Amino acid sequence: MHIKKYTYFLSFLLIFVLPCTVNAQQRGGYAGAFLRMGLGARALAMGGAYVGLPQDGYSGYYNPAGLPTLKKKEATFSYRMLSLDRSFSYVGYSAPLPPSAGISVGWIHAGVDNIDGRDFSGNHTQYYDDSQNGFLFAFGLKINDRVNIGIGGTLLRETLVDITAKGMGINAGVLIRAAENLTIGGAIRDLGAHYSWNTESLFGDRGGTTTDDFPVMVTFGAGYDIVKYNTIVILDFFKNAKSETGYHFGLENRYSDAVHFRAGLNNGEIAAGIGLLFPVSKYEGRVDYTLTDKENDPEVTHIFSLSIIF
Repeated sequence: MHIKKYTYFLSFLLIFVLPCTVNAQQRGGYAGAFLRMGLGARALAMGGAYVGLPQDGYSGYYNPAGLPTLKKKEATFSYRMLSLDRSFSYVGYSAPLPPSAGISVGWIHAGVDNIDGRDFSGNHTQYYDDSQNGFLFAFGLKINDRVNIGIGGTLLRETLVDITAKGMGINAGVLIRAAENLTIGGAIRDLGAHYSWNTESLFGDRGGTTTDDFPVMVTFGAGYDIVKYNTIVILDFFKNAKSETGYHFGLENRYSDAVHFRAGLNNGEIAAGIGLLFPVSKYEGRVDYTLTDKENDPEVTHIFSLSIIF
């Protein structure tokens, strides 16, 4: 009991006392930034470190090779509170396919409201909205007792000022059980992903076609379950063509069957969260909450997730 309390204390000491000395991960500036924000309050509370330990309804996003580890069906909902008129939400469904596979589908929505429109003279015209959507699908297969593989894709759609861009990207991953409590994972996301635009309907002869390519993201990591202390520790490293190598680090302490505490660093951005498990009729529910403090955001971010397991 003393060890458990000590682990819990260190987790939150890491979050609330440790200063953030590393530059924040740069997600913006390139097409598809909303796909690199991460999903789910549980994963984000652990700094986004999830590629080496996917075991729930968000596996289809982080590493589709984790889908065969699902034991039950799971419906997931997540909402992120953002400043500056931004919104971000996710809804998904995952299920095992006995005896050795799993599937997942989901919808990521991100948007910005109240964009100030101006004419060529600088005069206000009207307010615009930007809406981005990613429709995820993934399949995972257990090759043997140690190796899982997975593949999936994302159908992309963005609408801005009555112009719609479309595209598609491919995701793939592998998950290896290297030891009884140690898993190693790797994933590649947004392979070939892009937006294709045509602005002729808006600008006439001044319009044209263009393609915005998404940077391909490669992630490798590992997770270790310290069973004696009821604590999971996970670390991964990521790289895309538009950024330097970054890291995700996190831990989760199973304080009890119903309460889990989490803490993490997302390339220097600090996070903390809690998960509460409870019965829902004959099913199981889980509510997760995460608070993150980002160097490039004027406010802290609150993330809420709900999972129904049946």
